[in-house]
Amino acid sequence: MRVPAKSVVLLVLLALACGPLSAQQTARSRDSSGTTPDGSQKATRRSNTPAVRLLSLDEGLSILGAALESRVHAAARSDCSHLVHAIYERAGFPYTYAKSSDLYAGSSDFRRVARPQPGDLVTWPGHAGIVISGVQHTFYSALSSGLGVENYEAPYWRSRGRARFFRYVKAAPAMLNASNRVASLTPAIFGDAEPRGDQEKSATNPRKTLAPDANAAIPTIAIVDSARPSAGEVADALSQAFIETADALRGKNVLALPQPLIVFERLEVERVRIEHGHQWAEVRITRPSLLQSERSKSAKQPERQRWPLRYRSKNSWEVALPQGETYLPRDAAVRVLAHQLTEIADNPEAPTGERDKAQLARMLNWLLQK
Repeated sequence: MRVPAKSVVLLVLLALACGPLSAQQTARSRDSSGTTPDGSQKATRRSNTPAVRLLSLDEGLSILGAALESRVHAAARSDCSHLVHAIYERAGFPYTYAKSSDLYAGSSDFRRVARPQPGDLVTWPGHAGIVISGVQHTFYSALSSGLGVENYEAPYWRSRGRARFFRYVKAAPAMLNASNRVASLTPAIFGDAEPRGDQEKSATNPRKTLAPDANAAIPTIAIVDSARPSAGEVADALSQAFIETADALRGKNVLALPQPLIVFERLEVERVRIEHGHQWAEVRITRPSLLQSERSKSAKQPERQRWPLRYRSKNSWEVALPQGETYLPRDAAVRVLAHQLTEIADNPEAPTGERDKAQLARMLNWLLQK
């Protein structure tokens, strides 16, 4: 999201973050404004309450990065409130743990907002999650089926009542220092997932994750184990190749790729032809986009392309992926960018950290708005 009047927006956020003084604070201020015995005016005492502000979009995307990174723990499960608590800590924004019902009622660590942005808290009585996209109404949470993404406007969630959205309150230098310490923690792993209900469980069983391989090569072919490939078999081979592409990109700097990254919504294999010297798979690509740090945009790619098929052996063929471009499904691209945002959060002293974070956040936000 590009905001032309960034300073104005920041002032608005600051205004929203500053609530009214309590009755006790007001009375104390009134007492301190009296006069001294000699008739001179007392100096007004300043409040010691630290200034606060709500998280920016870039910071919200860092939370989203930490949330999506937890996908790598396929066997890890947790109840929703412990999950969101661990995600916020992982991103460097800690708060006192609270059950989902308490978060729904309101917490001093969050401010309720009408229009959610990525990384905000979405709550119902008995459930909580992390907003992925306010445009697509998606959120990430611990579900009965495990960690996953759902639409908070879906009938089931609407039946639970009107969702409430909250944005983290970022305060005082002391709190920021604590956040920096938390940012170096390893990702939290969780116990059993709660059903879609009110039960809250504790988080258990930490486990390690594998680090991305910086030397992993981005695939240039997809291998089809078949004597005469069908469209379905070619599609399965391409899906595996895209998984390997995402794994390879996790270990590389997406901002410094030697070739363009084409992100697509969907890729279908409509036809396979192996006859009379013609060997190719016709693929249909839905909504291809060129993902780049400066300005991502819809790519001027043909909707249908022919990707060459090459004979390998009696029972295998290979699909040649387009040269000079790297293709990746949109959801995989979101996870790759989320991973790299999390890595930057773990290395706050990197010389180009803030610049790279801003570029990655811009790319991730652009994808989420598609």
